[in-house]
Amino acid sequence: MDKNGRLMVGAPSESIGVPCESGWMNAETFLLWLKHFQQHTHSSATRPILLILDGHGIHKDLNVIQFARDNHIHMLSTPPHTTHKLQPLDRVFFKPFKQAYGSAAASWMRQNPGARLTDYDVAGLVNMGFTKAARLEIAPKMVAAVQESTLSIKIFSQI
Repeated sequence: MDKNGRLMVGAPSESIGVPCESGWMNAETFLLWLKHFQQHTHSSATRPILLILDGHGIHKDLNVIQFARDNHIHMLSTPPHTTHKLQPLDRVFFKPFKQAYGSAAASWMRQNPGARLTDYDVAGLVNMGFTKAARLEIAPKMVAAVQESTLSIKIFSQI
């Protein structure tokens, strides 16, 4: 566990890192993330937020649900194994992000021959990939993906 924050060195600004024994997010760490999300989205009664989730059990925790309700965050869970078709980020952002991250990692390895990429290098590489992939020009593609996925029979027939 990274109790001193070294794993977050070089991470995108406003990121949070929460260590978890198992290495997987749990209801407690998801609630911490949800609070961070709410602070940045400023959800309210006059500005509710729709958060599309993958249906994992950690999203169904009573504390998570209560926090979401109290802060006007409407959580919509997709059916299992459908996020690749239904979530706009999966459809539009993550492919270029993964490519940019892979390119940053390959560049790091070329610049550090013989060195081993460690967990402490990941946040900086994520930041490089994120800043390259998170561009304003993908916003219209995101909107189109949302419109296309809104209960489209065509999408469900492809799953």
